[in-house]
Amino acid sequence: MTLQTNNLRAENSEVVRDNAVHTTDSLTATDVVFYLLGKKFVEDNANIPQDAREVMYFTLSMGHNTGVIDCFEPKLALSREAFDNVCDALPEGDAKFKLTRIEKFGEIQIMKEDTEMLAEAIRSAKFNGCFNHAHSPEDDKYANIRAVDDYEFKAAFINLMDDIMREPQVYCLARRVTR
Repeated sequence: MTLQTNNLRAENSEVVRDNAVHTTDSLTATDVVFYLLGKKFVEDNANIPQDAREVMYFTLSMGHNTGVIDCFEPKLALSREAFDNVCDALPEGDAKFKLTRIEKFGEIQIMKEDTEMLAEAIRSAKFNGCFNHAHSPEDDKYANIRAVDDYEFKAAFINLMDDIMREPQVYCLARRVTR
């Protein structure tokens, strides 16, 4: 692969990923988006020998990700300012520590073992005015999943945690992004 003008390109092929959409740069990121693992698939365009294919499917059945591509779907978005206010409203503890890692590292994974702790913290938090500046531009690609008030955020976040709890292989990726 070669790096060319903010795009990763496979040699002689189409754009694989536009970095600007997936940035975690703390200087340019405008939003925090929570993505839910929507599906997994095995890239099998290559002629994989039957023995190797059996090993690959065995690892899938055991829950390993050998040769698997994870497909994430955006489920919840909010401005970084609103997200910072949400984190500030949480009491000190594991939930606040977990969520503030997004600002520190650019992204986090929320696994099944995190869901009860996070849902309880969000459920009990008082978000007085966290979303006062939650207006979004007309070209907002996250408009249909953007939380614009405390109630929407709590409901969407708790639903997201419930989705993770129901499915053993599902997890969430939360990251800073640029609109």
